[in-house]
Amino acid sequence: MTSSKLIHHSAAASSSSHTLLWVEEDDETTSIVYSSHGIINICRCFAASVGSNVGEPVWSVVETLRTSSCGDTSAKRSITAMCSLRCSSTGAVMGFASGFSDGTVNVWRKKHKDGQDGRCWTEQVLQAPGASSSITDIDGITIEPNYDVTVVVATSTGASLLSTESANSYVVAKFAVNTINLHHFKDLNQTVLLMGTAAPRHNKIHVYWFDHTLEASMTEAMKPRYVGCLLGHEDWLTDFSWERSKPLAPLLASGSQDARIRLWKFKTTLGKGITTVKEEEFEETNEEDFDIPLDLDEDEGEARLEIGHSLGMTRVTLEALLYGHEEPITSIEWHPHPQSLYKEDRILLSSSMDRTILIWSSSAESGIWSPLTRVGAAGGILGGSIGSTLLGFLGVKVEPRTGEALIGHAYGGALHLWSLQRDQSCCHEATTSEELVLGSQWKASPCITGHFDNVTDCCWEASQGEYLLTVSSDQTCRLWGNITTLTEGKEVWVELARPQVHGYNLTAITSISTAKHRHIIVTGADEKEIRVFDAPLKFIQLLRHALHNYRNDEKILEEDELQRVERAYIPSLGLSNKSSAADSAKEDTEYVAKDSPDSTLHLPLERDLGAVSLWPEVGKLYGHNTELFCVESTLSAKSSGIDLDGPFVNDILVASSTKARDVKDASIRIWDVSKNKCIQVLSGGHKSTIASLSFSPDGRFLASSGKDRRICIWERKKDISLKEESLFELATAIDSAHKRIVWSLHFCPFDTTLLASGSRDGSVKIWRITECAFEDGNRSQIRAEVLHNFESSSKTAKDKSEAVTAVSFAPLPYNEMNKMLAIGLENGLVEIWGIEDSACNLLHAIEPTSCHFATITKLCWKPLNEEGKALILASTSADHGCRIFSIGTNL
Repeated sequence: MTSSKLIHHSAAASSSSHTLLWVEEDDETTSIVYSSHGIINICRCFAASVGSNVGEPVWSVVETLRTSSCGDTSAKRSITAMCSLRCSSTGAVMGFASGFSDGTVNVWRKKHKDGQDGRCWTEQVLQAPGASSSITDIDGITIEPNYDVTVVVATSTGASLLSTESANSYVVAKFAVNTINLHHFKDLNQTVLLMGTAAPRHNKIHVYWFDHTLEASMTEAMKPRYVGCLLGHEDWLTDFSWERSKPLAPLLASGSQDARIRLWKFKTTLGKGITTVKEEEFEETNEEDFDIPLDLDEDEGEARLEIGHSLGMTRVTLEALLYGHEEPITSIEWHPHPQSLYKEDRILLSSSMDRTILIWSSSAESGIWSPLTRVGAAGGILGGSIGSTLLGFLGVKVEPRTGEALIGHAYGGALHLWSLQRDQSCCHEATTSEELVLGSQWKASPCITGHFDNVTDCCWEASQGEYLLTVSSDQTCRLWGNITTLTEGKEVWVELARPQVHGYNLTAITSISTAKHRHIIVTGADEKEIRVFDAPLKFIQLLRHALHNYRNDEKILEEDELQRVERAYIPSLGLSNKSSAADSAKEDTEYVAKDSPDSTLHLPLERDLGAVSLWPEVGKLYGHNTELFCVESTLSAKSSGIDLDGPFVNDILVASSTKARDVKDASIRIWDVSKNKCIQVLSGGHKSTIASLSFSPDGRFLASSGKDRRICIWERKKDISLKEESLFELATAIDSAHKRIVWSLHFCPFDTTLLASGSRDGSVKIWRITECAFEDGNRSQIRAEVLHNFESSSKTAKDKSEAVTAVSFAPLPYNEMNKMLAIGLENGLVEIWGIEDSACNLLHAIEPTSCHFATITKLCWKPLNEEGKALILASTSADHGCRIFSIGTNL
């Protein structure tokens, strides 16, 4: 049988404030949960050994939750808000709820498998009544004994209440709501609903009270009662957070885009005979035309709101107004263990777009709140693109068990991590929080990173497949390598470098790394030039310490290092990486930029990736008139490790195509990168954009396909060296090879005449390239014959075969002679097919929960360099993700 296992998934967190969680697990560990596009990612921490750093924490995605409601519009849907579902009585996390940009809600609940280790997830899809706009925030509670889930969602058009067990759902409010909070007072068995408005000015916190149980409140007749609003914030409300150390007097923190935090005390007085406040006394309105005095009376102890209920009266007072941030507040979080952290009764954390995370506490004498310390991520390129600098934080979360670790959700999707390190000699004698702060330091750890836009292409390092390279519309090229952890030898993949941070969307990449000259890549973007990069010395040193299986001849390695520059510098315009700092952009150098001997012996942080890990640009290839679309090299076809014969096997060529606005641009350019020279232009084969290129492993053929539904086979002329022109000629062309666009082509790595093509019509065709001699015996003709024609097993909503967007042959056969082909589909699924002489059979369909959420853009098998190991398949997608699968064959 053929089996698969997801061993890596990288994608940046969604660019929304409420899409990050840090939760406790049943096995006394914690997990970081975040959304990327339409996927929920669950991460665990592993200890790694890199160079001299033993036990360095590395976070990796171990599980992904993919909604089953993926449809034809899945690529347009993304998760915009997420929350944990806690039990109303115990506070344990029972699952997650996610809100999408199309107004739908997914509820995920975990259930332990009977008699098996691990757990499975159940999914339930809800739809807010009349909601079609993007969900801005979501919150929910799990209610015993049946563990029913009540969810509230906020949108730009209002707020709604939904239930997983009841068909009842209704709209609670009809004004713009930016943030929402559903809080259950456990000791009072009362529930309050808070809504933060998104008005042009004078924003309010609207308060609703549940006079009945949440189950009963799911009917229109028993909906929550509007009890009033809290005034004060001058801009959109962004977040709420409850501090529960005093059950009858909890504190509510509210953050706003006015860069201020307000603390509200909800103090409850128990007793009978207290008159409940009439609903008619408060006007529920979104009218903002009237003026509200800005100098609101903020006398200490004055009740801003009184809420009467069956148990007594709850009075809301303003306790404090916190100043400190310079830009909008994006998230606030109460620390779960303030005493063990800094010997304080209460500690509050806040994140902002001013690139800082502040840790607040109040003075024991005066009660005034002020920042104890700040955490941030200096570094990067000042004024650079999102891929090279930090523009601000969208959220902050605290490790729930000990509280000695923080995570910051940066704009651009990187998740920055810090862990608390104490000077034991200072902290042991410390008696105040100030002394503890001076004896402690928040140390940055390697981030959880990934692309934050469509991943357009990928390739493996050509000579040994040591690492994976990906490019994206987020204008970055990222390099992923696997490191061995101290946890049972488990391998995890991390971002080791960011060779290119560009000013244009990157569209294509290929490796031309050889044993004599390693680590050279060629990239294409939405510009007319092709750029060539060579790895710097710092990357070689990091690679040697990070990858325990890094092997090379020491003599060659030393000679190679002598020819490399120390590092690259990004210029002010962000286009060509330079090997000299003379013309570089100004860097935010408040970090370890002093080139210390140990500076390369740790995994790079986000600030390192965006600035220090760049590769110098060593060449540009000019000639195209429009934006690059596809780049392919002869080395990428040699993934089988088999020594092939032929006159062109050792030639290194690069082929490229661009977006074609007319027939003239529908051409292919052949490059000799070593000479920075275009040696041939192949024209006349296509009439529109060429979408895919593939060399045969012996270098004799080049196949091309495009939007004109045509497949062309170009043949290398015999007895023509690289010094001469006209290397290739059009050998044969198949008109209407498929009924729709032919998105992908790939030659079999160990069979030089076998070609696969995948099309938007849902079909895959296997072609045999044959040579037939003419009668005169002096010439021959190349033909392409269809051996097999089959359709993907996945069907669309209209019961048609799902469009095929990527195909790739495995680098070795199974059952001695049969081939294995991976196909990627428009709905994000991956299938493994067996190609035999007589038929094609579906060997394995990778589980949907392990697959992408949107169109697969590229499939690429890792080149074989070690016998006995499982095959490794990489995939990229429009869902911003890059996935790596281990494919086992026991046939």
